[in-house]
Amino acid sequence: MQEWREQGEVSFTTRRRLAAIAFQHTASYDTAIAEYLRLQTTEPEYFPENLTLALERIQPLRYGENPHQHAAFYRWGGVPAVATHPTVANAEVLHGKELSFNNLLDLNAALAAVSSFTAPAVAIIKHTNPCGLACDDKLL
Repeated sequence: MQEWREQGEVSFTTRRRLAAIAFQHTASYDTAIAEYLRLQTTEPEYFPENLTLALERIQPLRYGENPHQHAAFYRWGGVPAVATHPTVANAEVLHGKELSFNNLLDLNAALAAVSSFTAPAVAIIKHTNPCGLACDDKLL
């Protein structure tokens, strides 16, 4: 709207960017409908020939697997923050630096390790390998 007010028109670059946003939005909506209908069939095909994924970006990351690589963190689109199972995508960063790809990979490995326990558990992870694992009523 600012461009329209200031220049009396919307540039081709802006129209192209807005078209991409609009088509992405409708594609996500169509994907949700297709997934719902696929799961309603009597024998849902778990590995269909074509599969479209609707993802939403949670945040850009400091870097990818290596410092020179760009990366971003995505989760399934339309998934509420309170999921039926624990997921790193719904975790909250309390303090410290922004996360990197490797940080998220290690967090996911830690979550997978402690998910096997019913009592409180803690995992220490380095390069996706558990270096320490403890389980007790009192983690201290």
